[in-house]
Amino acid sequence: MLRNILIWIFIICSAAFGYEKEIHKIEAEIISKMVNILIKKNKKVRVSVSTDLKYILKYSKILSHQRDCTKAEILITGDENLLKRCKKPAIVTKYYLLKKYKNAIGAIYWKKGRPNVVFVKDRLKLFNIQLPDRYKKYLEREKNL
Repeated sequence: MLRNILIWIFIICSAAFGYEKEIHKIEAEIISKMVNILIKKNKKVRVSVSTDLKYILKYSKILSHQRDCTKAEILITGDENLLKRCKKPAIVTKYYLLKKYKNAIGAIYWKKGRPNVVFVKDRLKLFNIQLPDRYKKYLEREKNL
């Protein structure tokens, strides 16, 4: 009996870990694409990433981590401290951070099991960033957040 319970716990934990790993890969892929659209460089992009999102660096081929956020081109964060400390343009992973911080120019957040991507039109103008036409469907006005 105990053996069966341990086997089931192992199966459930393995499935949950594998699912989380896939979510991280998808999120890293989307964030890499967002950064590539915003920065428009063919070389590695210097980013400052909050500690809760270090896994993004593991799965991304174009992002290079900068400890000093002043040397980064863009922030990727789910943490308010980094947004308060550094006034660089940021991609956030929580919707409330997008609403609260003016340097948050875009967000990827999960809702009903699906990733949602938003760019804030007014803030992109503030940082003099233009999106290619095919990504305009992801634009939102700041007053609509």
